[in-house]
Amino acid sequence: MSAWISGDSASAVICTKNWSPPFSDEFEFYIRSSGGVGLTLDDSGGDTIGKGTVATATGAWQHVMATYDGSMSSGGINIYIDGVQQAATVLLDAGVYNGLSDTTTPVTIGVRDGGGNSYDVNGSIDEVRISSVERTACWIGASYNNQAWPDKAEPCSCNIAASDAVNTLVTDAT
Repeated sequence: MSAWISGDSASAVICTKNWSPPFSDEFEFYIRSSGGVGLTLDDSGGDTIGKGTVATATGAWQHVMATYDGSMSSGGINIYIDGVQQAATVLLDAGVYNGLSDTTTPVTIGVRDGGGNSYDVNGSIDEVRISSVERTACWIGASYNNQAWPDKAEPCSCNIAASDAVNTLVTDAT
């Protein structure tokens, strides 16, 4: 998941797929109360994994991204700010996480539980993207650079899997 965010929100949802009972999310990508960025993943059995950064979102426009490798553990979550992987701590590692399971609930951006609560974003969110494949650090850095400075974008010289290359222009620097 990725997005461009700007604002002074803390404890705010970037995007979530919330389902019943309350506070059970298939996923939640959010700004932590400390100002860091977090990702939690919940399965239908109540098992949860999650990680969060200490690095904070500053209030200026920033690109935030979280990836998950399918390992069914918090160790498979990585978080990036402005194309750079951040040190992150395990927030949750409860039960045996079995993967995303609820596919009928809509994704919401900037609000939780229909909005009107303390988790609503006080700022701006742009270009939210959700992908079904894990992006590499090289891909994330190149993507950030291409979006932040499109007139100065440099070719990516990393290996890109065929599944990553769908609808993506990749130039090999070699």
